[in-house]
Amino acid sequence: MKALIKLVLGCAIGVASFLVAFFVPGINDALQRFELASWDLRQRLFAREPHPDIVLVVLDQDSLDWAASEDRQWKWVWPRVVYSPLLRFCQEAGVRAVGFDFLFTGSSEEGVDDDIGFRDAMESTRFVGALQPSTGRRVTESWPELAKDPASSLFSLDRDGYPPALIQQGFEFYCEDLISGPTMFGHVGRGPIDEDVVRHCFPVFFFGERPVPMLGLAVYLAADRDSEGQPVEHRWSLTSDRLQVDDVSLPILANGSTPLRFRRWNPDTEFTYPAYSASSVIQSGLNLMDGDTPLLSPEIFRDKYVLFAPSAPGLRDIHVTPLNPKSAGVEVHATLLDNLLRKDAFEVASNSSVMITTLFLSLILSVTSIFARSSRQVSLAAALVLPVPIALGMIGYPLGVWWPILGPGAAVLLSLIGGGLAYSSTEGRRRRFITNAFQHYLSPLVIENILKDPTKLKLGGERRELTIFFSDLEGFSTISEGLEPMQLTQLLNDYLTDMTDIILEEGGTLDKYEGDAIIAFWNAPLDQPDHALRGCRAALRCQRKLADRREEFAAETGAVLKMRIGMHTGQVVVGNMGSVNRFDYTVLGDSANLAARLEGANKRFGTYLMVSDATWNQAKAECPELVARPIGRIRVVGRATPVQVIEPLGYDGEVDPEYLAKFELALKLFDEKRWEEALKIFDSLPSDALFETYKKELRGVLEASKGEEEWDGVWQLTSK
Repeated sequence: MKALIKLVLGCAIGVASFLVAFFVPGINDALQRFELASWDLRQRLFAREPHPDIVLVVLDQDSLDWAASEDRQWKWVWPRVVYSPLLRFCQEAGVRAVGFDFLFTGSSEEGVDDDIGFRDAMESTRFVGALQPSTGRRVTESWPELAKDPASSLFSLDRDGYPPALIQQGFEFYCEDLISGPTMFGHVGRGPIDEDVVRHCFPVFFFGERPVPMLGLAVYLAADRDSEGQPVEHRWSLTSDRLQVDDVSLPILANGSTPLRFRRWNPDTEFTYPAYSASSVIQSGLNLMDGDTPLLSPEIFRDKYVLFAPSAPGLRDIHVTPLNPKSAGVEVHATLLDNLLRKDAFEVASNSSVMITTLFLSLILSVTSIFARSSRQVSLAAALVLPVPIALGMIGYPLGVWWPILGPGAAVLLSLIGGGLAYSSTEGRRRRFITNAFQHYLSPLVIENILKDPTKLKLGGERRELTIFFSDLEGFSTISEGLEPMQLTQLLNDYLTDMTDIILEEGGTLDKYEGDAIIAFWNAPLDQPDHALRGCRAALRCQRKLADRREEFAAETGAVLKMRIGMHTGQVVVGNMGSVNRFDYTVLGDSANLAARLEGANKRFGTYLMVSDATWNQAKAECPELVARPIGRIRVVGRATPVQVIEPLGYDGEVDPEYLAKFELALKLFDEKRWEEALKIFDSLPSDALFETYKKELRGVLEASKGEEEWDGVWQLTSK
């Protein structure tokens, strides 16, 4: 068997193993079920402590018994006046927000005053009410006018492709006398997740065009101050795959859900978070209202997020979570709130990254097994590769990434089995095949190129004509001082990526970055007869790309980016330059210096793209459709000979030819020192930085000597 056949066979085994694990329905379904079980195991192994600022108030059996005692005789359903002391206690404690995982859809049996008293108590604190998605008789099909909705005013939406599962036709709202009380509403729906174990939640539903946050998210949004007590206005936004809340990012899966990172729970209390009986909190609130010492100190709720929910048998909403088989439904909301506060929500590894990694591992193992010299080498390859899917899944959890184990693990295992069988069948001819195979593996492309031309690793260069590109951002030092390091880095990376992509698409060679500056050139190392045209096209595209993204950059960072570009075509030395141990492929020479000076010369004229006549004449000859306007003759620092400079504007049809003709006539009169005639034409042209520069210069000349001043028409630049 030839090495090529072995390679093809090894690749076929690896690909087949990958396809079986990921695309054969019965096998894939079984692996998915085991994958969820493995995820639950990881949740239990790596669970962290709950956030200390979240507490629960639970309506337990003790609270029901206390309320039904002879002193009170409050039968279930309780009168709503009972909840007012609870909210009074929260107000006294200075909680950040209170969320009720409880519906009050009907009016109180005790009458309107009962509802109004409870509503007034709601308004005294940051109260979040519950909404239940519904299609039943109590459904409300439009947002009630009396219901507050601060969440929508702070929300932005990318409407391209948010999951249809998030759209609800209606909700069950509080009764009319209560509906104006809550600061905000949050939904308490699970949504269409076909799981026995709750691993996800739906952080936002849509009611028409209105976002309805989940209760845990709504409590986070309702809090009007941060952990240091400073006022804060929480902003949030949704795209098709991400929910952004302030600086916290939650992934949104295709069905609209987000995975939850559950916390370590207390088997003694059956709760994850500290839970206080509603009766003790209500009694404490009554004590405060009467001026007595409360049972509970308000300090235990100080600066906390409070969630209230029923937990008594018959009232309790029970869910199975990866950590707790009898978790109260309110803890799902508390977990979402916890993930937001700790900023440690999971990212779900993309299908493409998982599949590419799995296919790579499968190919590595199957091909290595076939080409192994001994069974020991097969075992070594298995020991190195087989644990990788498990390691990625285990390492991913503490890093906040949900990386699957079972699918990749099965694919790698199948590739090992297939490769091992193929290895065994070719054992007798192994050495001959491997000897032949080495011919194909000792000459990778990069090494092959170096072997063909060893001078590429030596210092030295050649003289040739290049078109050289220099760019710099206007006022970037000032912009950078006003940005955070992460903002600055992201802005610069996005900008440089856009510009570099265009330069490379036009066949340019990137020389280097110097902060926000870009240096590039054309016609080396490959010959490019149209190098000047390529440079002009790239410069025009760069300016247009930056113009397209300018508002986006400004919205994200407040920075208005404008770029100056200078280009010149001339003879330079290009090649590997540096030390014997480290060198770069770069350019040196007067033409490179002139290109850099032209970039800076833009400042004098208020332009953003300036090329020399050497560049323009070549580009125009290659592409007559190009349109430009002359800027004038300038003499840059360090160079005695003036150079004619031009501003490329675009292509035929993009610029008014009458406007260009008038401008060129004004320049002709300017060069002939017919100052007054030139100024009249400039005054008739639209306002423009270049025109204003000329008008200012003309007025200065006329005022100085009524046109008698000797001036050769060359602009003398005194700075770089």
